[in-house]
Amino acid sequence: MKTFLLLIIAFIPAALSAQIDTAITYSRINPVENTSKDELYSRAHAWFNATFKNAKDVLQITDRESGHLAGKGIGIMSFNQKAALGVKQTVTTMLKFNIDVWVKDGKYKYVITSIDATDQSAAKYHYGILTSSDQMPIKMSFVGQKKGDEFWARLKNETESYMDDFAKTLEVSMQKSASGTDF
Repeated sequence: MKTFLLLIIAFIPAALSAQIDTAITYSRINPVENTSKDELYSRAHAWFNATFKNAKDVLQITDRESGHLAGKGIGIMSFNQKAALGVKQTVTTMLKFNIDVWVKDGKYKYVITSIDATDQSAAKYHYGILTSSDQMPIKMSFVGQKKGDEFWARLKNETESYMDDFAKTLEVSMQKSASGTDF
């Protein structure tokens, strides 16, 4: 019985840390006064068409009646990072993510989830889904855990900036008439 209790107590910290480590998401509800659900839907659809090379491949849900558009997006971001011996290197990362947009009369909501990061250098590290964890989920060649964790934090900060800029393009589009004029 004591052995059983010791095993349970030993696994409690692991179970608690697993619950704390959650996937990073970005969401926001924005008002757009005096604008119908139908108009906001048209604006969101136009934004998908303008933002992605082939919106038909990206969009997976286009339900005007419920006011829901959803798709799988891909973006590329680059940032400078100190490498060995203090030399700067450019890190280019592909981000794959899900994006949902819901519209109602006078407001819309977007949610960006399942942000999956992959290095675009020759190494092609797949970092995986970005999470709240402070620890880098993979081992990188010639990089210790501390440096890996620092890079993981930097990657998440750069992704946040990228997603903020990305969301701003939606916010700007949702304020403009889908027909291109305010009349």
